[in-house]
Amino acid sequence: MSPAEIASIPIQHGNRQRPLGDLFKVNGSAKDDLTLIWQGDCSRVKRIGVGMSEGTILVEQSAGNHLGAEMSGGRIEVQGNAADWVGAEMKGERFSFTEV
Repeated sequence: MSPAEIASIPIQHGNRQRPLGDLFKVNGSAKDDLTLIWQGDCSRVKRIGVGMSEGTILVEQSAGNHLGAEMSGGRIEVQGNAADWVGAEMKGERFSFTEV
């Protein structure tokens, strides 16, 4: 996906959905290594990586509820805290948490 396509993806922020690009600067390309890096405090961003089937997501601070729910493949690394329901209904994936 292009940065513009990624920026248009709706994400849950608080109690409503907004385009990812309204809240985050989107740049670069994951074409070569399928890695998405979330920088900054994402503790109120829900459902990061939901339904993910491949690639890697790195959250450089904290992540909100339902991180990685319903994943069928891939990897998520969090270098902070994660809220409730991490990995709900996921199958065979790995999470890595780095203590802050």
